[in-house]
Amino acid sequence: MADLTRTNNAWIDATNIGVRISGLQAGEALVAGDAVFIHTDGKLYQSDAADHKDTVTLEAGGTDPVLETSKFDGFVMADYASGEGGVTVYGFGSILTKYSASQTAGSFYWISGTQGSLSDAKIGTNDSAVAKSISTTDILVLR
Repeated sequence: MADLTRTNNAWIDATNIGVRISGLQAGEALVAGDAVFIHTDGKLYQSDAADHKDTVTLEAGGTDPVLETSKFDGFVMADYASGEGGVTVYGFGSILTKYSASQTAGSFYWISGTQGSLSDAKIGTNDSAVAKSISTTDILVLR
């Protein structure tokens, strides 16, 4: 299991923008390319499979399965200071170009245990992939 190494020059493919949410506020300092989620306070924070999870119990009762999945709403493509407004998040269907130079086309990526990063292996048992590599440098946002 390894984190995906990001480049410093990733950008959003303007011809392939999926879900885009604008006008949000950073709840902490965010770096271009960070995987983020919208917290209950309405601010954006870095996703982290170890500390930021949604929990769902399938049925009421003590023996019913509980599913945990990483909180994730998309990626930021610029740097933002904590408290800064006007943040845009790019989500499902977006293509991030030159995200990494070390990926294999066709590979899936999950939220890492490292804040804001992607991993080549899932941390949580029930976690779903958030991105798929469509080339050696570009990723497609899956959720």
